[in-house]
Order: sequence, then C-alpha cells, then structure tokens
Amino acid sequence: MSRACRNCKVITEETACHLCKGTDLSDDYSGLLVVLEPEGSQMAQTMEIKKEGRYALKIR
Repeated sequence: MSRACRNCKVITEETACHLCKGTDLSDDYSGLLVVLEPEGSQMAQTMEIKKEGRYALKIR
C-alpha cells in the first residue's frame, strides 16, 4: 500500500519516508505528480520539490 509523507509529500511503500526519514505518513491522499527534472518543472518549483520522485498533490 502506498502512503504519502505529510512533511515532504513523497509517495512511498515503506513505513518511513525515504526522503526526509519522517514517519508521519497518510494513506489518504489524492493526485499524483511524477517529477523527472525538478529544475525544469514549474509545478516542482511551486511545491518546493528538489528531488525526482512521485509526490502527492493533496494529503488529508
């Protein structure tokens, strides 16, 4: 089951976030943003994303 980190919004299958090492995860999220080039993505810049990966747009 995939979960989204409430801190950095990355989507993970693990019990802790691999990006920020946080454990505050939620399985109630919506929207998916796949970032391949954070420097060239306006959406990634808006969400302050610095690394490639899958991110949730909204976390409840």
